[in-house]
Amino acid sequence: MTEAMDTAKLNEDLIALVGRRNLLASLDYNDEAYDQVEEEMHDLEDDFIEEYGPYLEEAFRKVHQEHCPDEDVLLPIA
Repeated sequence: MTEAMDTAKLNEDLIALVGRRNLLASLDYNDEAYDQVEEEMHDLEDDFIEEYGPYLEEAFRKVHQEHCPDEDVLLPIA
């Protein structure tokens, strides 16, 4: 983590991702919009991991080492 993270952008992107997940959860699987919303959510997840994955994984790793070293570190979207 050598360069500074734009935490405001991280928050905005995380809010967008959570919003899309919440929208998907509110739709019935048979809803005609379900597949489109699911695809958009997966695209947001991929973009989020590409942008923030290394930064968040390092931060999570440090927290895990300190507080629960016997637990596995999961992907940020897990």
